[in-house]
Amino acid sequence: RWATREALAPIARHLRPDTLVISLQNGLGARLDLLRALPSHPPAMVAHGVTSQAALLPEPGAVRHTGAGPTLLGAPARVHEPSVRR
Repeated sequence: RWATREALAPIARHLRPDTLVISLQNGLGARLDLLRALPSHPPAMVAHGVTSQAALLPEPGAVRHTGAGPTLLGAPARVHEPSVRR
């Protein structure tokens, strides 16, 4: 979660208001981090999810996938549900 703002900075100005933004991050509060990082984006187009994928960083610039599990997407009632389902 600590790098949400930095990760979104290069693309934030390119997001259209109807672009659904979904975060898959560890920890509580990821959706709030997205809302803070995208202050002009409609809150109804910001959702979050959780994944139980596992990975290791064996060396800089390399990621090794080490385990697969379910990925669940969800959103508070105020999020545009058809976009989340799509």
